[in-house]
Amino acid sequence: MLHARRKLASQERPLLRVIRDTESSGHIRYWRINGYLLSIQCWTDTEFQQIANPPSDAIHYPDGIWIRLDWR
Repeated sequence: MLHARRKLASQERPLLRVIRDTESSGHIRYWRINGYLLSIQCWTDTEFQQIANPPSDAIHYPDGIWIRLDWR
């Protein structure tokens, strides 16, 4: 059982923080894991085909979705 002080501290410092960039597309999400910034980008097949320079490291899934992970 956690002491009240440690329990409160764990609630104040979550292990996973979601960072939202208001200027980015609705298909990009950012968060931190162990201090590293991670972004995930998602596109439908149609959206991906319309990109002028599509990322070469994007992965295609059979259900028609392209996903790219980026560690910073």
